[in-house]
Amino acid sequence: MRFDFIYNTDHGELFFLEVNTIPGQSAESIVSKQARCVGISTSELYDMIIGMKRMH
Repeated sequence: MRFDFIYNTDHGELFFLEVNTIPGQSAESIVSKQARCVGISTSELYDMIIGMKRMH
């Protein structure tokens, strides 16, 4: 789940835009990029998510 906001620099205000319950999962999505930054490939990330689902 992702919460999207926009910041108005002229007025110093943060505005809520939307809740995205199913954010993109392409190689260029923010989730995949964040995983790669910590050394986790997209396929490893999916394996981790599936493994967590089985645990609960």
